[in-house]
Amino acid sequence: MRFFIRELKVLGAIFLSTFAYTTFKIYLLRRKYKHLPGPKTKGILEFYFGHYFTINKYLSQGNIIGQLQLQWSKEFGQVYVYQFLNEMVCITNEEESIKTILIDKNFPKKENIYQIVAYPFGQRFMGKGLVTELNYEKWRQRRSFLNHCFKKSVLIESLNEFNSKGDILIEKLLKLSSEDKSIQMLNEFSCMALDVIAKIAFDLNTNSINDREMKLNKYISLGFEAITMLMNDPFSQLKPSKLNKIKEIKSSIVKLRKYSVEIFNQKIKDFEESNLASKTMLSTLLKHAKTSNQLDFETLIDDFITFFIAGQETTANALSFCIFELGQNERVLKKLNEEVKTVLGQKTEITNDDLNKLVYTTAVFKESMRKWPPVPAVNRRAPEDVLICDKLIPKNAWFYVPQFIIGRNEKYFPKPNEFIPERFISDDEFSKENRITSYTYFPFSLGPRNCIGQNFAMLEGRVILAKFIQNFDFELDPNQSLIIDEWTTLRPRDGVKVYLKPKF
Repeated sequence: MRFFIRELKVLGAIFLSTFAYTTFKIYLLRRKYKHLPGPKTKGILEFYFGHYFTINKYLSQGNIIGQLQLQWSKEFGQVYVYQFLNEMVCITNEEESIKTILIDKNFPKKENIYQIVAYPFGQRFMGKGLVTELNYEKWRQRRSFLNHCFKKSVLIESLNEFNSKGDILIEKLLKLSSEDKSIQMLNEFSCMALDVIAKIAFDLNTNSINDREMKLNKYISLGFEAITMLMNDPFSQLKPSKLNKIKEIKSSIVKLRKYSVEIFNQKIKDFEESNLASKTMLSTLLKHAKTSNQLDFETLIDDFITFFIAGQETTANALSFCIFELGQNERVLKKLNEEVKTVLGQKTEITNDDLNKLVYTTAVFKESMRKWPPVPAVNRRAPEDVLICDKLIPKNAWFYVPQFIIGRNEKYFPKPNEFIPERFISDDEFSKENRITSYTYFPFSLGPRNCIGQNFAMLEGRVILAKFIQNFDFELDPNQSLIIDEWTTLRPRDGVKVYLKPKF
C-alpha cells in the first residue's frame, strides 16, 4: 500500500511539473506575440488550446478554414496571428510580405506540417519526395535535374498524349451521358489526370478512366483524407469514432506503396533492358540515381508517389471547379463556347497553335484557380526575426500564406466573389483597369520551391477543358451540395455532378 501511495505521489509530481512547464511555455509564447493583432482567446481552456475548438466547430458546419481566416483578415488586417494549440499561426495576405517570405528570404517549409504529409499516421506516404523533402540542398539537386522534364517546350512534344487521354475521357462521357443520370466530374477528371501523368512521366498505362473500381484513386484520396484529419484535428487518432477510418487509411497507404514498388521494379527492369526515352521523368530519376548514388530506392518510390498524387489531384480539382463555376455563369460559358467553336470546330487534335488562340479558355482556367486554388495555402517557418508590414515577427514563427484569402482580397482582385476570366486577358478593359500584380496570384506557389508541374497542369487543364466544352452542353445537378471541402487541397464535396448533352 505504501509503495502504491509513493508511486501515486511520483506520478502526481511528474504531472504537476509537466503542467507547470507547459503553462509557462504557452505563457511565454503568447507574450512573444502579444504586440500583433488577432482574435483573442477567452477563458482557461483557450489559454491552453487557443482557437482549436473555434476552428473545429467552424469546420463541422461545412466551412473551410480559409473562410474563417478571411473573416479574421477583414477584421484584423493584412498581418495577424491566432493560437492553434501550442503554436501561433501568422497570417499575411500583403503582396510585399509574400515576396519577402517566399522569394527574398525563401523561408524553409514548416517541418511538422510537412511531416504529416510525408508520414500520416506513421505510414510512409510521400516520404522524402520532392514536395516533402526538408533538406534544401538535397531538394535543390533533385529539382535541378528534373526541371528539364517539365519545360514547356518538352511538354509540348507530349501533346498527343494529352489529346489521346482527353479523347478516351470524352468517349466515356458520351456513353455515360446516354444513361440519363448525373455524372460526377471530379471522379472522371481524377482518373483522366492519373492516366496522363502515368503515361507522360512514367511511360505507364494505368487505364484509370475505364477502371470501374478506381482503386488507385481511392488509395490517393484516403491518403489526403489522413493528412486533412491530422492537420485539422491533431487529436483525431485518439478518438474511438475515428479508429476504423484510420485503420482503412493505413491499409490504403500500405497498398499504394506496395503497388508503386511493384510498378517501379518493373520499370527499372524495362529501363535497364531498353533504356526508356531520356525525356521521361522516370528515366531522368533512374539515370541520376545510377550516376550520383544520392537516391535510395525508398526515396525513388516517394517521388513516384508524389508525382502521381500532385499530377492528379491539383489538375482534377481545378477542372472540376471550372465546371462548377461555368455552370453558374451563363455569360462566361457562352463566351467560352464561342471561342472553342471558332478555334477548334470539330477537330479532335488540339495543337500548340490552337492553345495559343484559346485565350479565353486559358483565362477561365486561371480564374478558376484564383477563386479555388488547388492548394489553399503555403506553410513556412521563419528561421530569424523578420519585419512584415512594419510589425516584428519573431524567429520560428509559423507563416501561413493563404492563396485562398489573397484571391479574395478586393485590393488585388476587384469583385473577388465574381467569376471574371477577363481579369487575366491583358487587352481587356477590366484587366487594364485592374492589373494583377506580381506576387498576388500564385496557385502553384512562388519562389524556388514553387510547383515543378505548373506548365504540365496548365497544358493539361486547357486541353481537357477545351475538349469538354467542344463536345458537351451541360447543366449542374440541382440536387447536389455546393459545399467545398478542404482535404489539403480544395475540392467540391459532391464532386460537381452534371447532366451532359452531346453536341454532335
